Amino acid sequence: MKADRLKHLGIINSPSLSKVAEELCCDTQAKACMYRECLSCKNKSLTQTTSTGIAGTEATWWYQWLTKKEDYEKEKDGKRQKITVTKTVKQRCEGSPEHLLEDFEREMKAKVCKHLFNIHHQYTQLQFLHRSLKEEEAILHIDYAENWQCKYAKEVQQVHFGASHRQTTLHNAVVYTTDCTLTFCALSPSMKHDPPAIWAQLEPVLQFLKENHPRIQKLFFISDGPTMQYRGKKNFYLLSTIPFQMGFTAVNWSFLEAGHGKGPADGVGATMKRTADSQVARGTDIPTAKALYDTLLPLTKVKLLYVEEDQINRVSTLLPKELTTIKGTLSIHQVVCTTPGIIHYRVLSCFCSREVICPCFLPSSTNIAPQVQPGRDVRTSEPTAQEDVSHATSSSGCEGTLCPVDDITEDLVGKWCVITYDDDPYPGIIEDIEEGALEVNVMHNIGRNRFYWPRLEDKIWYTVDKVVTLIPPPEDVTQRHVQINPRVFTAVWEKINL
Repeated sequence: MKADRLKHLGIINSPSLSKVAEELCCDTQAKACMYRECLSCKNKSLTQTTSTGIAGTEATWWYQWLTKKEDYEKEKDGKRQKITVTKTVKQRCEGSPEHLLEDFEREMKAKVCKHLFNIHHQYTQLQFLHRSLKEEEAILHIDYAENWQCKYAKEVQQVHFGASHRQTTLHNAVVYTTDCTLTFCALSPSMKHDPPAIWAQLEPVLQFLKENHPRIQKLFFISDGPTMQYRGKKNFYLLSTIPFQMGFTAVNWSFLEAGHGKGPADGVGATMKRTADSQVARGTDIPTAKALYDTLLPLTKVKLLYVEEDQINRVSTLLPKELTTIKGTLSIHQVVCTTPGIIHYRVLSCFCSREVICPCFLPSSTNIAPQVQPGRDVRTSEPTAQEDVSHATSSSGCEGTLCPVDDITEDLVGKWCVITYDDDPYPGIIEDIEEGALEVNVMHNIGRNRFYWPRLEDKIWYTVDKVVTLIPPPEDVTQRHVQINPRVFTAVWEKINL
């Protein structure tokens, strides 16, 4: 939207981000240029099309997406209550054209050029993989579909509300070999979408390949990159163990760039849901995941699999309590494993060599197997909350009472932190992460160091600069109110008000 506005004002030549990247970089096909590492173009700026410049010109406006908090009052039991909610809105912003251009150029250099290169490179490499596929190799393009809501052909009004309808998880896979293309859809009543659920749903697919295509020894997975599903240490551990236990000799997993992970697997899920909706419209009741499986089985050529909750729980028991956390997990786009427990990873995918790990994009390696600490049995001992905070403090290299977030890793999920909003501190629990941002479920305040959980969840994405510190869980003050450790709170307050 900023590019469109700059083009409308005649400040840039094209609203196309690819065209803008060409102006900022020597070569848009070169990683060093697009990652702003090239000495020749890293400091290059956009050329203005206006001959007189834009400094001092009249103010303008543009649209951009913003996340903000809004307050409204709700009446309950005859009393008015103040409720705060978070919303993502398309907002009109005003400022000078000079400020708009500076903001746009800063975003292009910081994120967009890198993002555009990753998109193009990943798709190019995967096209090469498809064209050069060998007899002993198979490509598995996988993805979750949005859960399908079970339903009746006819139902009373009360069924429409509340939790009367169950849901079914659909995990889809399209498998490519040199002589055929296979489609799979795993149906499950479990709402879990974590690595144990993924591998419980993948095991029948791999078993089918082992029995019907025994020549396949190497697996190439393609997926998007959510950290709670595919791009995380639990999935790295399972991909380095389960396939080898089943007789495969190598696993190669590539992640598509964020926001660009759609593919043929999504079409499989859409077909299954459309077929199910068609059957309900014809008078068939489908109230459970098992009923959905039985209904679809005779109607589709897609290989259907039914996965019970117990199968997922069984895979969960394979996970150790402690796993090696890889720094920079969110920037990883390829993981390769040829030896159980040892993974190689890099920022971008490369398939120029299948027999050995090629040196392209400087791959690193690690032993993802659990690292046992003296005095603790990782099979039975859970780290305490204090140990969690101590570990976070030591790994972040912080001093004193504050522990800032220096690197976003999946280990942050579930930890307490303090975020700043309108120069006020709020404690909350980190619930999800992505590159450069954390989703935090935040408490509300009722005094300088008194906080409580609101009736409606205040869950919002915050950039790393808004996270002041990691903290131990707040201390109970009353049955509903808590406080941050006073020593920590004082340090937080001083930092915010510097």
